Amino acid sequence: MNEFSKVFEFLIRIFYSFTKNWLYIILATAAPFLLYYVSQGKEIIVMLFDNDGCWLNFLNIFLILFSFILLFYVVWVIPTLSIDLAFWIRDKSLLQNNVKKHEMLNKLASNANYSVDGNILYPIRNFANIPLLVFIYLVSEQLIRREADLFSNSFNLGNAFLLFIFLLISLYIGHATRGDIKQTIYKIRAFRKTGILGHVIIIFIAAIFWKIGSYFQFISIVFMFLLFLWNNCYHYAIERVKEALEDIDKIQDYNDSDIKYKFFLIILIFLLIAFALSTKLDKLNHISPLIILNVCFSFYIALVDLLFNTPSEIFEIQAKNEKETENPNTREQSAWAVIFRFLKVVALFFAIYLIFVDSLSSHRIRKERISAQEFRDFGNRENLIKYYYDWKSVNICDDAIYLIAAQGGGSKAGAWVGMNLDYMFQSDTCLLRKIFAISTVSGGTSGINMLLTKWYLNDYKIVPREGINMDIYSSIYGFNYLSSSLWGLLISDGIRIFLDKKRDYDRDRNYYHQLEELVAIKKCYHDSSSNQLDTLLNGDFMLKWNDPNYKYRTPLHFINTATTQAGKRAIVSPVIVDSSIFNTSIDFYDKFRSKNCNQCNYFSLPMVTAVKLSQSFPFSSSYNYVDGVGNMIDGGLYENSGCNTIYEIYTALKNCDKYQKFVIFSIQCSDNDNCNTDPVNSVFVNTISSAASTPFSGHSHYWEQKLKLEVDRNNDSFRLIYPVKNGVFVDVPLGIALSKSSIDTLKKYVKQ
Repeated sequence: MNEFSKVFEFLIRIFYSFTKNWLYIILATAAPFLLYYVSQGKEIIVMLFDNDGCWLNFLNIFLILFSFILLFYVVWVIPTLSIDLAFWIRDKSLLQNNVKKHEMLNKLASNANYSVDGNILYPIRNFANIPLLVFIYLVSEQLIRREADLFSNSFNLGNAFLLFIFLLISLYIGHATRGDIKQTIYKIRAFRKTGILGHVIIIFIAAIFWKIGSYFQFISIVFMFLLFLWNNCYHYAIERVKEALEDIDKIQDYNDSDIKYKFFLIILIFLLIAFALSTKLDKLNHISPLIILNVCFSFYIALVDLLFNTPSEIFEIQAKNEKETENPNTREQSAWAVIFRFLKVVALFFAIYLIFVDSLSSHRIRKERISAQEFRDFGNRENLIKYYYDWKSVNICDDAIYLIAAQGGGSKAGAWVGMNLDYMFQSDTCLLRKIFAISTVSGGTSGINMLLTKWYLNDYKIVPREGINMDIYSSIYGFNYLSSSLWGLLISDGIRIFLDKKRDYDRDRNYYHQLEELVAIKKCYHDSSSNQLDTLLNGDFMLKWNDPNYKYRTPLHFINTATTQAGKRAIVSPVIVDSSIFNTSIDFYDKFRSKNCNQCNYFSLPMVTAVKLSQSFPFSSSYNYVDGVGNMIDGGLYENSGCNTIYEIYTALKNCDKYQKFVIFSIQCSDNDNCNTDPVNSVFVNTISSAASTPFSGHSHYWEQKLKLEVDRNNDSFRLIYPVKNGVFVDVPLGIALSKSSIDTLKKYVKQ
């Protein structure tokens, strides 16, 4: 019975600790647990093992560990500026009752770490250490798996259990080692002065060993765990000493706490400014997405604590004190406490509104001003059938005509599509004369755009740097697009809207992704090719097909996207999207020109913008708004294989040229035929999984099979190109940041 009481007491303390600090705990642990549960999160960890010996790895590990300490600090610390704010609001009544700032600090610390209304809590620093411990577990898991392949890369109950055991053991070790610093506590003044420096020294050593690479990374992980122990002991010592200080010492302790708080606040603001400058300088991709997550969540915690949580607590404490002394100011103090609690609720609902209902930015699509003559030239598009016969007269095909459907799937789709077609081109120099049309979705759209750009430049004798050929896709899709995406999602998109009011479009995370794709491909070419790349990717979508020297040499590129309002498929195409061929699809290029241009203002649709329309996956991208069309959604959320559009093109061409032979290629990086039939008992999970599976598996598999049946009926050829091992699709994480090991994995299956 005694053991049961201990367990019950433990659970009660956990419950009260969570109810008191739930917002801090959720925000603090959000980043590391996202890394654990989401495949893109695992890829962020794997990317830390790329470029062994590179100073960039040193910088990222240093900043990651520092960001975890920063995250810990904003969760653990009592914001002294909130005390200043409360005294500024109610200075007269607080001074009349001889309330001192250092006394208020101690009461707030007691509420946060020991007990509230008689309910005993676990210190918040125990919870604030969990994010760092999860990170240590993940890098340890990846390092061991990399050396001995002992762990699975995907989430499962076994790994979850191992993580749970690791956290329990680590927290117990942290609890047990507190006694070892007893002598240090007696010399607390020296300890406090060297404590922060101790953090920096440990982080620096861990980052140095990580930079060296190989087995030295095991030593680095040891120092990461030592950082946890040092952090735990250091703050435990501070808490114990605060209790023993005399009143005059507590005043000095308050001043020390105030300096430390403002110091870390300045660092937090400095990092946010550094991210903004890095975006301007096209350097944000060098910073790990984990740093962005930690710093942004630290900022939110600090903001909520500073403006809402702590001020309301101060007035609640003061109201309770004055009630005990029957002070007439009790009602005023309670009123202020209610006001701040109300403001906190308003802020929470506003945050929910921004996330689930509306955002500050309308995400107006990027459009560039051009002359009236350029506008007219770009509008000269032909009908599909007429273009087909004109193309066929130039490209004499003794064999078959190729039509290609490229599946979506983030960076892995871009890399897989580009590498395969480039390999086919090297094997068959006449390939360009055989490919008539390519239909792409999401990440596949980016891959084809990069491929066609490479082929176009190659025709003008502009080739990648020495030693770069197939590695061009390693450079482009090994590029970290995720950091700028997270930065835009969490903070900067909301700020940029106030800077972009007088512009023609919003410089949101979509816009910066477009710029980063240009930066990524530029790295593959000599500086002398920079202007040509700028023109091709930032120029109008029709630029390649309007080039008289390249007429009918570039395959038609059909970019698939969709509207969120109508749920209709929209196609950006070099030819007119005729409703008699493409059924209910929207001719996006025509709509854009007719609804966004007039006699005074002429705009082009940049190629990179058209590409981004197709790969606007939720959260990592925003849904661009286009006048007269609506918000544009990732093409994969309508149909993710590209086979729908190819089916319509194929049937139209076959009807008018029935004796021509066609070969249809479906390039896939994941399985369209999802046969998972495991039961899902949760109504919510079932609804979400159903909504996700319908376009990605259901629609895609339907159009793939319908296309295949039609091709077989006409005695034409249908070929699948996909990375498969032992009959199973090769598992490469889905996202917009790929590690070198994932790209190398895809490369192995290109020649099959």
